[in-house]
Order: sequence, then structure tokens, then C-alpha cells
Amino acid sequence: MADQQSSEYDFKLVVTETKDVGLDKAANPPLVHTLGRHAGTLTASTSIPVKKTYSDTIPLVAGSASIDLTNLPGPLSTTITFSGLKVQQLKIVCPDTNSGGITFDVAIANGYNLFGADNASDESVEVMPGALIQMQHNNNIEDVDATHKAITVTGTGTDTFDIILTAG
Repeated sequence: MADQQSSEYDFKLVVTETKDVGLDKAANPPLVHTLGRHAGTLTASTSIPVKKTYSDTIPLVAGSASIDLTNLPGPLSTTITFSGLKVQQLKIVCPDTNSGGITFDVAIANGYNLFGADNASDESVEVMPGALIQMQHNNNIEDVDATHKAITVTGTGTDTFDIILTAG
């Protein structure tokens, strides 16, 4: 039986703000700010397919690391490759014990743009200690291949980050 993937996601941000309108005989009205809830489950057969998953805690070595999407360490000493697939979802979490932010960028050689629509642009994202970033691409990012596969990670010393990527 082939491996099967099922990725449940839930993106939600609701902020309730109570304004002090200074009225003695009326309650202060709450204002609710939200973009709604975006939730669902992705599989190999959904319009945004998920066929492979990678997750790990990665320590920096002398302030850097490289992620090769064609050669990811898998369970039981296996290798996971996203070749021919698009990164569909990502979540990166930096522990609050890190000494500084960790930056994720398109590598100079064989770079893959984890945060943009194409590999010609060069978006980078810094995730600060105690922070996280979570994204979902709607099957509109470039495929991973031999010349588009590498992500450069820089930070401080031996700081770490947790990462989950899905591809389809």
C-alpha cells in the first residue's frame, strides 16, 4: 500500500477590541476584526494536492543550515523528495529560547522560493524567537526540480526551528 497523506489546516485570527466611548449609561461596544476562518483537509485528490510530508527540528550549525527539497531526511533512515511537486503548505516555529531571528531565503545555487510564486523573485522571511509563520499556496508555486530545490537558512549559533512542509 502506498503512503497516504491527509493535511488538516485551520487558519483563524479573530481580534475583539472594546472601545471606551466614555458613556456612563451605555456599554462600550466591541468591534470584531476577522478575515474569517480558512479550514479544511487536503489529500492527494483535492484541488490543492498533498502527496508528501516532511517535518523536523533543525539546528543551525555555526548560524546556518540548508534545506534541499529533493533530499530530505525521512523516517527510518529514508529520504523524502519533493521533486516534481509544489510545496503546498508550510509551518515554521522558532522557540522563544533562540537568541535571534532565523531567516529563510532562496539559495543562491538551485534556489527555491518557499514564499513566492516564482523562483525569479527573492522573498525572504525572518521568524523571530517565539514566533511562527504558516502559509498555504493554492497550487500556484513552482515545482521542485534539480535547479529549484534549495533554501538557505541563517541565524545565530546553534539556534533551532521546527518545520512542516507538504507537497503535491
